[in-house]
Amino acid sequence: MKKQTVSTLLAVVFLVTIALFSLAPAAKAASKYSVRDGKVFYKNQEVAEAGGGYMMSSFSCFAVFLGPAVSPLVPEKDRGMYFFNSDGKNIFYLPCEDKGMRIPFFSPEGDFLLLFSQTPDGRGFEHLLFTLPGRTPTAAFSDISDEPRWVSSNKFVYSRVEQRVDDDSEMKRALTSLVLYDAAKGEKTVLKQADATHTYFEPVYDEGKWTIKECLVKDVADWKESDKIHCRPQEITIDGPARAVDFPPGQKIVARENTAVYESLDDAEKKENAWDVSVPGVCATRRDVNEVFTVRENMGDWLRVGQGESDDMWVKAAHMMPLDAFMADPANRKIIECSQDLPRLFVVDLAPDLKQAVIRITTVPSIDGGYGVLEVLTPDKSKVLWSSQDRAEDDSGLELYCAPNALTWPEIIGDIDGDGFAELLYMRLRSSASIPEGACTIFTWDGKAFVASPVDPVLAVKGPEMPSRAAISDISDYAYLDKPYFSVSSLINLDSDGTITANFFLNDSEGKQGTGKFTLTDGYKTFTFKGWISPPEKP
Repeated sequence: MKKQTVSTLLAVVFLVTIALFSLAPAAKAASKYSVRDGKVFYKNQEVAEAGGGYMMSSFSCFAVFLGPAVSPLVPEKDRGMYFFNSDGKNIFYLPCEDKGMRIPFFSPEGDFLLLFSQTPDGRGFEHLLFTLPGRTPTAAFSDISDEPRWVSSNKFVYSRVEQRVDDDSEMKRALTSLVLYDAAKGEKTVLKQADATHTYFEPVYDEGKWTIKECLVKDVADWKESDKIHCRPQEITIDGPARAVDFPPGQKIVARENTAVYESLDDAEKKENAWDVSVPGVCATRRDVNEVFTVRENMGDWLRVGQGESDDMWVKAAHMMPLDAFMADPANRKIIECSQDLPRLFVVDLAPDLKQAVIRITTVPSIDGGYGVLEVLTPDKSKVLWSSQDRAEDDSGLELYCAPNALTWPEIIGDIDGDGFAELLYMRLRSSASIPEGACTIFTWDGKAFVASPVDPVLAVKGPEMPSRAAISDISDYAYLDKPYFSVSSLINLDSDGTITANFFLNDSEGKQGTGKFTLTDGYKTFTFKGWISPPEKP
């Protein structure tokens, strides 16, 4: 029987500092560090190489030890081990002092971390289970004999040492059982129990079945005869846990963060455990949890999926969940609904004949991050005069989103040009190079609906000094602005005379910020700067 030690079974081993360590929360320290292009940065300053790359249970990460000895930029209080996902974001930080070994086994979705390490006394090894993003272990295992294997988003199987049979032998010295551990519930289930003449190891799970290696002897003495194990090895098959979700064809499913997408099943099976980022397809990941797919074919562990009429792709079934389950999960409220901090009620004079009208915004959950429906009501709220969903007679184009990279939400509503009809303004989030800083969207109430202004201006001006009057260009002219320049980053309020108070940002090496006032004129094509409330300073 082959030698079964931790050192021979673990695919990746690296040295980092260890021993007695504290597990106190350290979110502030961890948030300072990130990985870009294989290098670790501390507040945008390079401090070290990124270290070892891991592909454990289909969850990829970098594992790096940082401390003053690595770089003088790392303060003593931040000393410890850091894990970064493939996007370079820190996902786990373990404060530690001295040298030793730390090897991560992430669950497929990265919700749990089983961390292999030396025991605090340095005499043995243990596995600590963390429920991420927590820093305190929720379970400890000192009886794991070889590499644990995650088989779902929250369950792993390991060989549990039941009895030592030969302390002097260089061969396998333990009888081991196979145990399934549910990390979410903290429950253990014995799949196959060892006894005096039987031991079990190396499980492989496929299509609801476990293939297990069994080694059995006729007599207990056979385990330790002349350092040889006289056992009869064989493979046996037992039933595994039922698949949690069947994913029938046609079902809408959601890809979890960092779920790899492959062009073919052959690519998927070959590259699933590859770390080499130069291999095409290894880093072809869906990084947003709002990626929705339709199941075309269920192949057990793998699903052939598509998006609309797009080409088919292959994803790991364990990385997916039904769309309706995702939407119904209370844990996802912040992802699918708009923040409660966004304003939802305005009382404004919309027109000369419509004073103190009520504008109400109702948010609707969405896989894309949520959106808002705007309604214009009479002052007593008894009648809806217009809704942004009403497109039968008027397509105004007013769509309100609260997605992370597409925030379009009213910041101020009121009469900014003195014509008696109110405007709705919001700053556009710069989600791509085509939307520059200072891009603003304006809608005007025409007596029946909010309609888009023909001008989509950019509230930006050349030069570090704000001139008394500055032309603002539309997006197509933005490329002609010289740097450094001021741009409006957010709107604060609107005075009765049409003066807008806003936050300004100076795009230079120091990134100064300030608060000032301006007015829009000439059909919103120019603005007049009225002065600073708070002069620009470093943030």
